[in-house]
Amino acid sequence: MAKDNIDRRQIVLDTALKMIVENGIQAASMGKISKESGVAVGTIYHHFSSKEDLIRELYKEVNMKILKKFISIPKGDKPYETFCNLIKSIISYGLENPDEYEFMERYSRNPVIGKALKMEMEQMLRKESSNFFNNIPTKKNVKELPYDLSSIYISGAISEFIRAQIYEEIQVDNEHTDIFIKMIWNGLTK
Repeated sequence: MAKDNIDRRQIVLDTALKMIVENGIQAASMGKISKESGVAVGTIYHHFSSKEDLIRELYKEVNMKILKKFISIPKGDKPYETFCNLIKSIISYGLENPDEYEFMERYSRNPVIGKALKMEMEQMLRKESSNFFNNIPTKKNVKELPYDLSSIYISGAISEFIRAQIYEEIQVDNEHTDIFIKMIWNGLTK
């Protein structure tokens, strides 16, 4: 695919993201995305077979960015330090990319995404997070919790922490972030 086509595809995804977050999925028609992005409707349909396909690709792209960020964190032999780095990485991603974060928060359960794609993305994240927890040298200190429940616990806490900052409900400094991470860690360890 030529660079120009990749750039146009990315422009369409970026425009769709902004429009969906600002006005909702229903208000983001292909025509409006075309007008806002400056990319012809025919070109959009060259890259995406439908609006639903565009939304699924956007969901996949945002998930892959988050996963790459997650994978890029060095996993050392100090589990708590690694855990802190992972959580801080997720928090910083959400704060640095509020539109992507908001899209994921609002639409990850939308039927347009589809169960198969959602499961595929969750399996990749599950694999990476399992790699982290399975490689903790002092595993006896980690509570035996079902993955689904611990995932809800961690992601729910992080989600509210990020949201409270995005919407300026709380002012957070490094000390608050460290306390927050310690609270999550204490919920997972003995």
